[in-house]
Amino acid sequence: PNSQPQQQQQQQPPPEKQPPRDLFGALRAHFSAGAGRLKETFNELDRDRDGKLTPDELREFVSRAVPDVTPRELRHFEVLTDSDGDGAVTLAELRESLRGSQRAHKAARARAAGSAGTA
Repeated sequence: PNSQPQQQQQQQPPPEKQPPRDLFGALRAHFSAGAGRLKETFNELDRDRDGKLTPDELREFVSRAVPDVTPRELRHFEVLTDSDGDGAVTLAELRESLRGSQRAHKAARARAAGSAGTA
């Protein structure tokens, strides 16, 4: 008999079970890399000039940074960004969501660095 344990192959969960990618991080990287300015891009895509991006406009906005964004990821992003729940995203909501995501990311890195130093 073989005394070595058989290695089980790790299978990726189906796409609907995988956590969404960090679209906030992708957008921050996209705009900080000089791919355009957030406000100008927002205004360009706000076709009816009401100061809000509809779900279709938001999809196009996110697709500029993440061309292969999935509907599930986009919906997750929309829910997190639309803080007043009106079904559209204002520039202020988008900026605050990006800032909040960045603060959370920095805090997580600081915690990880702190726990790495105590291990």
